[in-house]
Amino acid sequence: MLAEASDLVTRFLKSPRWRQLGSARRSHAELEFMLGWPPQDADGEASRLPASVERRSPLYLQGVIDCMLQGDDGQWTLMDYKTNRVEADGVGEAAKAYEMQLYVYAMAAEQILGVAPAELVLHFLKPGAEHKFAWNDRARRRAVELVNNGIWQAVGEAPLLVKPELAFKNRRRLDKKQQRLFQ
Repeated sequence: MLAEASDLVTRFLKSPRWRQLGSARRSHAELEFMLGWPPQDADGEASRLPASVERRSPLYLQGVIDCMLQGDDGQWTLMDYKTNRVEADGVGEAAKAYEMQLYVYAMAAEQILGVAPAELVLHFLKPGAEHKFAWNDRARRRAVELVNNGIWQAVGEAPLLVKPELAFKNRRRLDKKQQRLFQ
């Protein structure tokens, strides 16, 4: 087990990603966050939560981002390290299980930094391979859909049939309840 851990570290220290981390303008490791939910710019059905959850608001998602680094170009990269026993040709399939996690991390990073991360990266240490997720409006809508469906399922109610085109439809004025949620 110790030899395997040593191999993972050695492989990472030889990677281009390690060199990027070493030359970063700024970097943050193990960055804790709390993200108010639903996001204040979500709109319509996609932002609707079960009544049992709304009564307990405010609702927060919390997590720890493994690494955020800023390159010389000023752009931010968000990274999460994975120790899965996966081969390089299976990284894309393994990454699907972490889509919601990376999207929530990106939303939190955006809130923390005031700017969207340019790159979302899962770095699988065993094969030394990476998977990147796009971060754009479509991904934001997908994040709201995934989290809200997870909340609906967790409270044991029928899953919400999300219409992703309704999330983030318009930036609108927040009602008083939502204003309290994000203060």
